Amino acid sequence: MVDQDKKADINFIQLTFATVSLIKRDIIYAEFKNTQSIKMEDVVKLNNARLTLSKGQAFYSLVSLASVFGSMTKPAQNYLANDCESSDLILHETIIVNSLPIRILVHYYIKTFKPKFEITVVKDFESGIKTLRTIQEGKI
Repeated sequence: MVDQDKKADINFIQLTFATVSLIKRDIIYAEFKNTQSIKMEDVVKLNNARLTLSKGQAFYSLVSLASVFGSMTKPAQNYLANDCESSDLILHETIIVNSLPIRILVHYYIKTFKPKFEITVVKDFESGIKTLRTIQEGKI
């Protein structure tokens, strides 16, 4: 059992397929590993990690798919886009992609599953942070 004081200090959660971190106080960063297939049980764990780190508050999401060459099941994609509790808390999501095949899949995901939140696709971490900060400042 986790002591409430210690739980308040948690700033990252290691999952088998990703590391989820609270950065810049209001950005939750999920860095996916090169996993062959992400399933529903995996994205439920991601949702729970996001809820823990955000403490139920709205947040900006930064997701790195830079090292990913696997896939995600359609039910898992739909859950992340529309059904999970954390999707209601995401103010904006920026996805880091550095390969054309994954970029095409991300755009397909956006068009097919129509997430509740806006998504921007960028090429690297620095661009992702800059994009989210610009959105926070209301410049986009």
